[in-house]
Amino acid sequence: MTTLEAAPPDAGLTFRVTVARDAGFTLDVELDVRAGEVVALLGPNGAGKSTALHAVAGLVRPRAGTVVLDGRVLTDAASALHVPVERRRCGVLFQDHLLFPHLTATDNVAFGPLAQGADRRTARREAAAWLALLGVGDLGPSRPGKLSGGQAQRVALARALAGRPRALLLDEPFAALDAATRSDVRAVVAARTARFGGPVLLVTHDPGDALALADRVVVLERGRAVQSGPPAAVLRDPATEYVARLAGLNLYQGALTDRVVHLDQGGLLRVDAEPDGSGGGVPGRGHAGSRVRVVVPPRAVRLATDAPPPGADVTIWVGTVEAVEPAGEHLRVRVGGRPPVLAEMPLHDVPDGMRLGAQVWVAVPSAAARVLVPETSQETAAARE
Repeated sequence: MTTLEAAPPDAGLTFRVTVARDAGFTLDVELDVRAGEVVALLGPNGAGKSTALHAVAGLVRPRAGTVVLDGRVLTDAASALHVPVERRRCGVLFQDHLLFPHLTATDNVAFGPLAQGADRRTARREAAAWLALLGVGDLGPSRPGKLSGGQAQRVALARALAGRPRALLLDEPFAALDAATRSDVRAVVAARTARFGGPVLLVTHDPGDALALADRVVVLERGRAVQSGPPAAVLRDPATEYVARLAGLNLYQGALTDRVVHLDQGGLLRVDAEPDGSGGGVPGRGHAGSRVRVVVPPRAVRLATDAPPPGADVTIWVGTVEAVEPAGEHLRVRVGGRPPVLAEMPLHDVPDGMRLGAQVWVAVPSAAARVLVPETSQETAAARE
């Protein structure tokens, strides 16, 4: 093994854990992360993402289940087996770095090799090499209090890698960074995880992190996996309102009858296709009462202050402007009504009178309303693959 190699991967990471927290919250999740694969746990605050990662790291004890890394059982709740954090060979990177404040950057990174039995000279030499590799070699003598957020995160990444981990666990690693630094550090992490070779588990609430780093996304909501797949596919075909909001899409659920979806939240949408079971649609006649999801891109929504002409290929209703915000050269407008809708239009196309509290006409072409299969247990099961 050369100085800057991570431990060679074997069987990857498998965990099936149930963790009970305060206020009646229970995490119940099953997941396999193959060697060389980056899996992102995506979800709203309080969904259980960090709890799952902490269970793998050994920072919390699950009420039930197991954690297995490269064929080695780290946790088995049934037999009360719980390997201590420092013996798990997991490199952990937190959003707030958690560097030892009394140690220099070099000594922070040398901590891992020292724990693996290296002598002090060797450990410091390896630490210096890792810092140089991550572009902060000149900061070796500095203490954490003298480092910027991006510098501290690179030092923390060097420390995580220097211990020759069998798995990398990244817990919101970019959340505390400003936009420019986040992009820079994200690129560094992407380069290193691509060469790591072991399983990587990334916790994030930012779809940009998932798109930039992950091979697969598992969406957690209320302690359960609700959707899984390649990041772009998950964002393109959201299974829940949370994922739809992340992707900037309108998502509705309802019953399909003859190309009309009667929405759960009130109102209806005319559509051009019925679900084909694979996230897309094919022409045809809907079966009475078929449960479906409908995705409408905001840029396909038309808003007007005067009533548009009716048509068989468009759904029209009246709503009230609830929020208006710029989005580059476009304007995003949230309209309350049955149903509520998010629209986005070029600034030069915004009609007069588009202000808060204004009554507007909403028009959605049926061709823009994409029909998806309803949320099923298959989506949760896919999270375990």
